Amino acid sequence: MASNWFYTYQFGPFGDYFSGRTNSLKAIFYWGAQAAGAWVLGNMYLDNTKYTRTTRAWTGFYLIAGSTIVFFGGGAAFEYAASAPGFVPIDAGKETGRFIGPFLLYACYGIYDAWFQIYTNYLIGAISNDSETLSRYAGFYKGTQSAGGGISWALNGFVFTAKNGNKLTSTAQFWVMVVPCLLSIAFFGIYCKTFVKDFTDESAESGVSAMKAH
Repeated sequence: MASNWFYTYQFGPFGDYFSGRTNSLKAIFYWGAQAAGAWVLGNMYLDNTKYTRTTRAWTGFYLIAGSTIVFFGGGAAFEYAASAPGFVPIDAGKETGRFIGPFLLYACYGIYDAWFQIYTNYLIGAISNDSETLSRYAGFYKGTQSAGGGISWALNGFVFTAKNGNKLTSTAQFWVMVVPCLLSIAFFGIYCKTFVKDFTDESAESGVSAMKAH
């Protein structure tokens, strides 16, 4: 559920700190950073069979844990600075110096998005070599992911609003975004310990498939 949860803050309240044209500019680099991050982690490492399956899983775990702390730590620092009274939206064309830091932060958000999605899919793929089994896990993941994203957008657009008398500050929305990601780190660790093995028991999977067919 966390994998699409943070979009609401990143594309909503975070964008309010930038002028209209600057907001559009930084979005280009978000998706560019996402593509680069996906290629680096997925193509160069997680798909590299030179390393064992468990080594790749645990290294990915440490990467996700570290990037969660570093990227969102930087996000918290920016959020508290930007929420101070008198903050003026950033315009890249007029204030390049003010733009660089938040721009790099947003690029890191894009990289994190790619890493989170790719790592989750890698862990699903490490559970089995049976395509039917994997399709069920992947379908469940995508459904849960979409539900999380939908709930997050609904809370921001229909529940946490001034009209309903309970509008969240952007700082509060930032922490609502971060908590599920922090909880995911614990689940990733438990998952690696419990499910990820260097070798899949092909005979057991064949037996299960045969029973299904019968």
